[in-house]
Amino acid sequence: MSVPKRPAEVRSREDLFDFITDLAEEFEAGNSNGWRNRTLLEYLDGMSGWLHDADGAYRNTKGESVPEQPTWELVAWMLSAATDYE
Repeated sequence: MSVPKRPAEVRSREDLFDFITDLAEEFEAGNSNGWRNRTLLEYLDGMSGWLHDADGAYRNTKGESVPEQPTWELVAWMLSAATDYE
């Protein structure tokens, strides 16, 4: 099984598990050069900011509204966006 590399590839709980594991391994291995938010506080602040602006951010990225019911893919978008969102 291949690990989802982008949030749009996350379709199941197992995909999300793999996605999160990959994010953690990327950070731990020092391959997080694209991560603006490198501390837990920065990461959580980025996640909070993305959630606050999710309607516009999701529409700009996906071309659609944020789903009313969270999906595995939406959680992956949130976790991914938190690495860089200010």
